Amino acid sequence: MADNKLTVKQKFTNFCSFLYNSETGEVLGRSGRNWGEITFFYIIYYICLAGFFAACFTVFNTTLDDQFPRLIHEDSLIRANPGMGFRPMPDLATTLIRYEMANAKSYEPYVKHINDYLNKNHRNASGDLVDCPDGVTRPDESKACIVDLNSTLATCGEDFGFKIGKPCILLKLNKVFDWTPEPFESDSLPSNMPESLQAKYDQTSIWITCEGENPGDNENLGEIEYLPKQGYDLKYYPYKNQKDYLSPLVFIRLANITPNVGMLIECKAWAKNIWHDRQDRQGSIHFEIIID
Repeated sequence: MADNKLTVKQKFTNFCSFLYNSETGEVLGRSGRNWGEITFFYIIYYICLAGFFAACFTVFNTTLDDQFPRLIHEDSLIRANPGMGFRPMPDLATTLIRYEMANAKSYEPYVKHINDYLNKNHRNASGDLVDCPDGVTRPDESKACIVDLNSTLATCGEDFGFKIGKPCILLKLNKVFDWTPEPFESDSLPSNMPESLQAKYDQTSIWITCEGENPGDNENLGEIEYLPKQGYDLKYYPYKNQKDYLSPLVFIRLANITPNVGMLIECKAWAKNIWHDRQDRQGSIHFEIIID
């Protein structure tokens, strides 16, 4: 058996013959005709595959509209229930806001995150926005409303109050196409609505409340300021993909927060057709804050 074992030279010669056989003219074990037939087959195969994909894509595009989503309201994944978001949240892995007033580098990421959001959206607003009447929805209007944040940003300050331990936190309600808020009737307010809101509730806005999740959190949190107002005016709804549309914003200013104490804060949006789910961030948001 040892005599039948191929030498390294023989193995190399056989490999070279497999790559190109000078006697038969074969390349990789196939003749030129055979390679031509295979090439022709795959050209036709991929042309047919590309044509089938293009046909499917064309048919699919006929079901879409540039201005309106295919699935809305209860048929959509979010089921017509807007979620809430907040800024700053530079690290998506955590909802904790923690910094030292004496260390500018500790709060720079938070200030930058809010500025980046405003620069991308509200600070570069189009001149086509219109001044809308307060307190009423605009279901048939094609132009979006102005979102005036000048007084709010002036109150919060250049660094949104982080430097002086009175941070402003941006709250936003996620856009849901063709969703119109339904205010509560004055005689049917939910039992879990804070009494402070029940006393002043009206049907002009999607009202916002923020409070500590525990009694101790509320004591250390102090009174919260809502800027420019405690809610999102109904004039910004419904969202129908209007050109240059801007989402209304609310800033909460924590002007009386106790330093060196960790607090859990929950904010909720209030409307008849908003339900709250903390885990899925539906209708509410949760964050923690510590100022050292």
